[in-house]
Amino acid sequence: MTEVRAALVGACGRMGTMIVRHLMATEGITVSAAFDIVNIGKDIGEVAGIGKIDVPVSDSKDLASVLKESKTDVLIDFTIAAATAVNALPPQRPESTSSSGPPVCPPSRRPPSPTPS
Repeated sequence: MTEVRAALVGACGRMGTMIVRHLMATEGITVSAAFDIVNIGKDIGEVAGIGKIDVPVSDSKDLASVLKESKTDVLIDFTIAAATAVNALPPQRPESTSSSGPPVCPPSRRPPSPTPS
């Protein structure tokens, strides 16, 4: 069975580190990338308290390139709603149904931009 390669945005908070621990404990799934605004460059396994797994925490500004390089299959976004809308569609990713990374949402299905309160 091929392992599913999962990336997590919001990986360093209390819930994010719990998700990392559960992903790594689940047969058939591995953490391929981790993103957050803190702990950039640190190993996400060490941040999550499970030991080094050789996956550095990356800045979400590098989302598209890291997802491609890490050959991620699934992206889990566990951030706030406004950040999720931004992270869902990296601007440097061209639209394509035959990309080598996770699929990109077409313009007609994109979430609305958050409105200021």
